[in-house]
Amino acid sequence: MLISILIPTKGRPQQFKNALRSVINQNYSNFEIIISDNNQDTYIKKHITNYNDPRIKYINTNGTLSMPDNWQAGLSLASGEYITVLQDKQIYYPGALNVISKYLSEINPDILTWRTIRSEFLNNNEYVKNIKNTDYIWSEPSTNILKDLTSNGPSAVWTRLPRLINSCVKHDVIYKLYNNTPLNRFFIDVTPDLSASFIQLELCSNVHHLEQILTVNTSRYLSSGLAVRKSTDEANNFYNQIKNKSDICRNVPIKNRFIVTNVVINDYINVQKLIGKKLCKYNFESYIYIKVCIHEITRNISQGIIIRENINDVLKYIKTFKWKTRIILYSFIIYYLLINLFRIIRNKISFHISCTFNNIFGKNKYINVDKLFN
Repeated sequence: MLISILIPTKGRPQQFKNALRSVINQNYSNFEIIISDNNQDTYIKKHITNYNDPRIKYINTNGTLSMPDNWQAGLSLASGEYITVLQDKQIYYPGALNVISKYLSEINPDILTWRTIRSEFLNNNEYVKNIKNTDYIWSEPSTNILKDLTSNGPSAVWTRLPRLINSCVKHDVIYKLYNNTPLNRFFIDVTPDLSASFIQLELCSNVHHLEQILTVNTSRYLSSGLAVRKSTDEANNFYNQIKNKSDICRNVPIKNRFIVTNVVINDYINVQKLIGKKLCKYNFESYIYIKVCIHEITRNISQGIIIRENINDVLKYIKTFKWKTRIILYSFIIYYLLINLFRIIRNKISFHISCTFNNIFGKNKYINVDKLFN
């Protein structure tokens, strides 16, 4: 069974090298790697020639494409039975593809998700939890995910959304999209991973979930989502490459592109309008929508990310509700702030204590990311 692994990359040469190495070092060999290089220099092209591996396909897009366009360019070269995406800041755990191929062969699912974990930095070293994995697998109707998504927001179903960077999908599902809907592409604006997950939930009846950690998100500070939350120049560059900039917040009442959840919900409604039949039965009510936005800005504040425009836009929208609802929403702001602060403090203390005990007693609860390649 051939698995097509798309590695779209831009501006992260060192991280790309690690991502590629984590694929090449896999024991499973029936895969193809499709590198969609959205850089203007030749660094990536020169690096991959060192491998001389016929399984690598390469395309250069001259640094001019948006993220969705770059992902779509890579997909156009894919010939595998299943498609997945490995971001240039991600790496596979050793043996990950063996596990994935085993369940694809046994179950033959349309969609298979797995768990991913985020690395943490301590004293300029990058660590990841050394977790004993399970092989528990389960499935659920796609309508369950849609119901939870529109009732509780994206964060409630984050690990269950088949975003390709944590999942694979049958190539036949993508062909079904092309043949049975007006869409002629799988990755669309603005968030290619999330828009693709909504498309899959529309087209597929069930999603299989493997409760096993198979990928690591490294270099968390290079996240596009974090750049958007911080309203950085990188975020502006990300949005400037979007062809139809008016579409970024067209479907949502708060016209603010630096509230990530706002953009995600906008993309959901966009997919709903383009191909939605099943999706049209599940909508974000205004009360849920504003709660989700409140949750994000309070999380940002608790992490020291204070963007006044974001806060003002959310508060302005709250004022459109009746006074009783406004009181409840204001109370949510206080509640979420306290909860988020508690979680951040708890997690930081836990991580530092665990790393200290790990170094003293050699419990190997945390391991250096570099050791995953050994």
